[in-house]
Amino acid sequence: MLRCFFLGLVTAIHLGLSAAGARAGDGAALNVLGFSDDGRYFAFEQYGTQDGSAFPFAEIALVDTQAATSHDRPFMVIREVIQSENAGQETVRANVLARARPHLAAMKIQRQGMVVAIDPVARPFEALLPMDVPVVRRLEASELRLSDPTRGGALVLGLKQWKMSSPHCSTVAPGETWAFAVTVSKDGSPARDIHVDAELPDARRCPHTYGLVGAYMQARKSGGAVIAVVVSYYPVGFEGLDRRFLVVTADLK
Repeated sequence: MLRCFFLGLVTAIHLGLSAAGARAGDGAALNVLGFSDDGRYFAFEQYGTQDGSAFPFAEIALVDTQAATSHDRPFMVIREVIQSENAGQETVRANVLARARPHLAAMKIQRQGMVVAIDPVARPFEALLPMDVPVVRRLEASELRLSDPTRGGALVLGLKQWKMSSPHCSTVAPGETWAFAVTVSKDGSPARDIHVDAELPDARRCPHTYGLVGAYMQARKSGGAVIAVVVSYYPVGFEGLDRRFLVVTADLK
């Protein structure tokens, strides 16, 4: 059951990654808006300041947890960039939230769900300075363990990465882009895939690496729960690799 999983005993195994892409871009901050009451929809915000232009940006993504989609192909994305160095993040975030609010209300997205895993090393809730982006990137987690002390069970989320290109990325970053998969196993059972890249969507902007950031759960009235796994990725930006977030979801019985 959902209530059996808690944050206190989460552990993370971190990747020691090469220093590919020495130049640094900007690192978005994450803000989870939560689930609909029935767990059908999940929403999150990411925001920051573009490196190079210093323009503030924000976007809110709404994900259908019952469709084979991720942030690359969400139900809806509302984004805005204010093309002024004098504009603040508060302004662009307020603008995007105002546009998203009717959709959030219609989908009844108002419950954050249970936070069952957060990797604090990833610093997901803060916008990273350019100098911090490569540091955090090298420490991204490839595994998150979610302990269940009341029944002795456990969930393990795993991340796999492999090189993959696309017509666009073969020009922008030839031989340097990666795909990913997320797996879950329960109580030591064999891992099952909850997401496997079949291609690199252009919306992902030629990512170099990924990391497991955290996971949120929402119980279903019909039984079981839905899990939303937050994954960081590092696409090619104006002055180096940026940090962005996407979400993949799965039902847990």
